Amino acid sequence: MSEGARLDVIAELAAHQQNLEPPPAPTGAALLALPLPPVAAVIGGEALQAWRAGEVAAIAEERGGGDGPLPVVDRASGGAPLAALWDAGVRALHVYGAEDQPGLMRAIRYRWPGALHVVDGAGAAPLLFDPREPVRWLGDGLVWVAPGVAPPAGAAHVLAALDEDGDPRTVRAPGVAPYAIDPARRLGVWSGALPPRGRLGTAEGERLRARWQAHWEDVGQPAWVRLAALGLDPDLEAALRAPAAPPRAARRARVFAITGIDGSGKSSHADRLARGLRDRGADVRVLKLYRQGAFLELANELGARTRRGAPVAAFRTSRVVKLVDSLRVYRDHVAPGLDACDALVMDRYVETHVAAAASQLGWDLAAHPALAPFPPADLRVWLEVDPDVALARRDARAERPSADEHAVGLRGYAREFARLAAGELRLDAAAPADDNARIIAERAAALLPAPRGPADRSRLTPPTAAPAAPARRCAVAVGTPGDGPELGADAPALRAALDDWCGPVAGGVPEAFWLEAYAAQIVLDLRVLAPERAWIALWPGALARLHGDLDMLAELERMLAPHVDVVAWSPRGAAASFARLGAPPAAAARLAADYAAELEALARAAAWPAAIA
Repeated sequence: MSEGARLDVIAELAAHQQNLEPPPAPTGAALLALPLPPVAAVIGGEALQAWRAGEVAAIAEERGGGDGPLPVVDRASGGAPLAALWDAGVRALHVYGAEDQPGLMRAIRYRWPGALHVVDGAGAAPLLFDPREPVRWLGDGLVWVAPGVAPPAGAAHVLAALDEDGDPRTVRAPGVAPYAIDPARRLGVWSGALPPRGRLGTAEGERLRARWQAHWEDVGQPAWVRLAALGLDPDLEAALRAPAAPPRAARRARVFAITGIDGSGKSSHADRLARGLRDRGADVRVLKLYRQGAFLELANELGARTRRGAPVAAFRTSRVVKLVDSLRVYRDHVAPGLDACDALVMDRYVETHVAAAASQLGWDLAAHPALAPFPPADLRVWLEVDPDVALARRDARAERPSADEHAVGLRGYAREFARLAAGELRLDAAAPADDNARIIAERAAALLPAPRGPADRSRLTPPTAAPAAPARRCAVAVGTPGDGPELGADAPALRAALDDWCGPVAGGVPEAFWLEAYAAQIVLDLRVLAPERAWIALWPGALARLHGDLDMLAELERMLAPHVDVVAWSPRGAAASFARLGAPPAAAARLAADYAAELEALARAAAWPAAIA
């Protein structure tokens, strides 16, 4: 029989299908399409969106097989949250664009309780950062060109990759969209906004940031360089944000917050108010959210390391360290005081976090879950003073300046405080102290019901954070409980406590926050406890290899490694450790398997002792 006469299913597929009815397709799987990263969405425009839509449709059809195309949940247009997909019966997720949205993909890895399948090599990031050839046509006049390659004739829309030496302002032309190539995706979701070395606190990094800042300002994206260098992802925070928590149950204590820049007299007025309330029979506590101690030294050191070439994201991580210590203050002092006391007098309150993050990083913490447990103050007093006057007062006291006590830093604080204080009690810190104290006392007394006391239980000296102990080298076991304390354990404990305090709101914290907080807590515990022997559940370097866009995990490992000797290691127990970071069982098991591979590779490279079976 000739080929033309064949009647098999390949030659006559429609005829062989015509009497067959496929059974109803199960609904247990879906394709989750993650959005294009911001840079790709802007430089690619509608042409790249159309290319993405075609890719998503093709993958949905291929992954669906005989069930028909997988239903597509497109996060670019909102899409359903993970919990809603699970409630709808989806038990297996296929994810498109994992490399485009590393923060969102990390949230999925840590939170999805079912099967997870990543579509490898799919999305805009492999297209933009994995050059396979000098020129790649994507259809409809859209073409990608490698660094140094001239656009081909006939290209209506050119995606022009530039290396560290490329200047986008000399390449940009009608129809040509330059971006920075980042093969290792060092800048995560912001890859393309800045050459990788532009994230470092070096002279070269400053030069690259200035060059690309000028370009992105020209195209209407002035925030991109800052967001890329600091590792901020406001879209991710917005995507994870849950509705505000209901008000806390009735509490006994009133909260009075005294706020102002350094040198405005906050501590003096907090002390005077607390003593006056105690003298009226109230049980009062004076508390500080910004404490001295080893944690603050660590936060300052993180920022200082940028002067020797650390990523400038260290300034963001130093804010994470301070936020975590404030959670510790809430757990250990604020929460008990709200229930037991008549008044809490706060020498600074959450507004200082909000103002510092806004003025220094452009990071909006106003609705951040790490501040959600703190109740609104019943009275907020803003002591206003000119920053130059505040600096002169400090110089007169011959005090060593804090990290933020410079003209630029204090002006930033003052600007944000003025914005936050609109319509509230604002006092001139240069006015007579007695006059200000009287105004504050009158306002507080009007808000305080009849004190129950006992006044003699009042504590007018704020508790301080633990100081650093004399350094000593520590023998550590990694991944398996050993002798001595577990370093870093307080970070997952605070994460669990935040769940208890705030419920779903706590889920709005991206995983990067807790991973960096955990690695920083390991370093902090080593300095505070100075143990001879200890153990670490998850080694920061292996976590850094697992999450390649989180530069600060590797930086924290560099701070840790010279002070410890790894005497034993094992990947056992990693699933339980990831569960403490919030992962459900299936996710914890997946993460543990990936972590084990990275830990083994790192242990071999570092010549650690043989693994414990």
